[in-house]
Amino acid sequence: SSQWTTTSGNTITYTTGNVLISKQLSITNTAEASATTTAAVTISGGLGVSKSMVVGSSLNVGGVCTLLLKNLRKITQFFAKNN
Repeated sequence: SSQWTTTSGNTITYTTGNVLISKQLSITNTAEASATTTAAVTISGGLGVSKSMVVGSSLNVGGVCTLLLKNLRKITQFFAKNN
């Protein structure tokens, strides 16, 4: 039997193991995020990012936000410009 299944509404489900993508993944859905369950990409679990991340617009945090400050001067300049 196939590990990939489709359901109505164009949902594709993979039920065995991990999906590993070694090239760039491009998602063309441009939906604005209005909640944790409505956006172009939604993730039920945590998200780990091992390299840099760029946010092009707003960043909303619904819980605790911990910043590990490696460059305090840049952070200070950011808050000075945005407050």
